[in-house]
Amino acid sequence: MYVFFFSQLLFLAQLDYSHTLFLFLPTTTEPVIDLEQDFAGMRVAKLRSLLQEQGEECVGCVEKDDYVRKIKEVGERRRRK
Repeated sequence: MYVFFFSQLLFLAQLDYSHTLFLFLPTTTEPVIDLEQDFAGMRVAKLRSLLQEQGEECVGCVEKDDYVRKIKEVGERRRRK
């Protein structure tokens, strides 16, 4: 795999990009939680996966309401950024 990747890098290094405009902008947008969703109607596994997608954990969450509250907090915090 490394040989293939290295050969691809060598190939790309030989190309002439002087006539082509490439914009490599860093993506700083984080996934945003749609706060209009009905979180109370979702399963706990789905709520956990939503938090995981955001890079968050719900330490001490026991009840479904705990997960719903945490998701709404994360959504509000990300919206304010």
